[in-house]
Amino acid sequence: MFVWFQFCNLFIPAIVFCSFVMLTVVPSDISWFFVQYSSIFYFLEFSNMRKMNMIVAMDTEGGIGKNGVLPWRIRKDMQYFAAVTKKVSDPAKRNAVLMGRKCWESIPESRRPLPGRLNIVLSRQLAEQNTDNLLVVNSLESALKLLSEAPFVDSIETIWNIGGAEIYDLALRENLVDEIHLTRIHKNFEADVHLKSLDFNKLKKIIDVEASSENSELFEENGLQFEIGKWKIIENC
Repeated sequence: MFVWFQFCNLFIPAIVFCSFVMLTVVPSDISWFFVQYSSIFYFLEFSNMRKMNMIVAMDTEGGIGKNGVLPWRIRKDMQYFAAVTKKVSDPAKRNAVLMGRKCWESIPESRRPLPGRLNIVLSRQLAEQNTDNLLVVNSLESALKLLSEAPFVDSIETIWNIGGAEIYDLALRENLVDEIHLTRIHKNFEADVHLKSLDFNKLKKIIDVEASSENSELFEENGLQFEIGKWKIIENC
């Protein structure tokens, strides 16, 4: 795996640069052929990375945020989030929570990094960090490469994508998501951030042990009805 990533780091940037040159100075048939193969190498880079689970809450219109924060406050959903993202089958391991800078900054400073998990923040603005509980890296590719190498490949059990919208969309687009834990709130909050790439035609609902332990997937809190479900990405649909 490490050798493959080293190959990608050296070879793929060269392929992309050559693609640009080909498009500008080489006859169209040859340049088209070269660009097609460069896109294949880009796909292969992602296809060899670890997959992740995704956890998200959204309203009836797919809204997930408003003015930089969640538009709702549902205690049960927050408890579910904490329990699921911390849960491991091997007590010697822990999980990672992957998020964008805006998502990180929306967490109260006194509560970050989120305890009991490796927090990974994707940002080109924040300085890179590497501590026991926090990694700041500049791209999703960089994060997944680190998680596929020692020591993280042996110490991180599950990668949880916790948003925001750009990180969700990128992971879905690159087929990096295995399961989606979804809270659907039965109200329109007129959000200004929406999850656009979630296609329920490509999802299969799974029985959610945490939710079904109360013999229900439908809940109500503070006058808000919501349901908690677990979905599996259907391959090749």
